[in-house]
Amino acid sequence: MAVLLAMLTLGLLVTRAQTGAVMVSGNVFAVAGGNLQSVSVIACLLENDTCSDSRSVVQAINGGSSAKYQLADLEAGESYLMLAWKDVNASGEVDEGDELGVYTQGGKPALVAPPATGIDLRMAKFNGDLDALLA
Repeated sequence: MAVLLAMLTLGLLVTRAQTGAVMVSGNVFAVAGGNLQSVSVIACLLENDTCSDSRSVVQAINGGSSAKYQLADLEAGESYLMLAWKDVNASGEVDEGDELGVYTQGGKPALVAPPATGIDLRMAKFNGDLDALLA
């Protein structure tokens, strides 16, 4: 996952969404014909271009083709990379064959500062090409 996060932050323009306090919410949508079983929605707080394990927040989604999410207890004054991930091959790493959704603005990953609503994540098959995923 660290490689993906480095690509998102170093290889692409990252913009900010809103400013504020403690919660981010929205909807997550499965790939066409898929489901959200075993999907994790992640508010990733970046530290040194990687997702901080101790300061990021995760919510499990367990089925359906779409679901609402709400991540609370986020840090005020910080910005998060919002993503949804399904580890299809159970490798424990974001890699080819997984399903991934990243919050974007204008086709570019966008950092979100809580509070924020309407932060929707659309899952797509990840083939290793981040540009194709975001197109």
